[in-house]
Amino acid sequence: MTKDEAKKQLFQGYLFLFAGIIFGVLVYESTKQSITISALVFGYFLWATYWGYVIMYRKFSVLFSAPIHIGAKNMFDYFFKHILFKFTSEFLKFWICYFVGALGGGIFKQIQLSKIAYF
Repeated sequence: MTKDEAKKQLFQGYLFLFAGIIFGVLVYESTKQSITISALVFGYFLWATYWGYVIMYRKFSVLFSAPIHIGAKNMFDYFFKHILFKFTSEFLKFWICYFVGALGGGIFKQIQLSKIAYF
C-alpha cells in the first residue's frame, strides 16, 4: 500500500467519523443522552462500520456469492426467496463487519495505516 492510498483511506474514515458526529448532534434529543455522548457514539458507530467494511467485506462477499439452490414453486416465489436471501446476507455482513471494526479492527487499521501514511 502506498502513502497516498493510506491517506485516502484514513481521510474517508475521518469523513465517516465526522458524519457520525454531525448525525449524533442532530438526533441527541431523541436519544435522551447528552449531546457529547450522542455525538461520540454515532461517530464511533459509523467509523467502526467503515473500517469493518474495509477489513472484512471482500471476504464475506466471496463467501456469500457462492451459488445456492433455491427451491421455488413459481417465478414470484423464486424472486421473493432470492431477495430475502440477499437482504439476509447483507444484514449479516453489515453486523459482522461492524463488530470487527468496533471490537478493535478499526483501531488496528487506523494505527497500521497511520504508520504508512505519516511516517
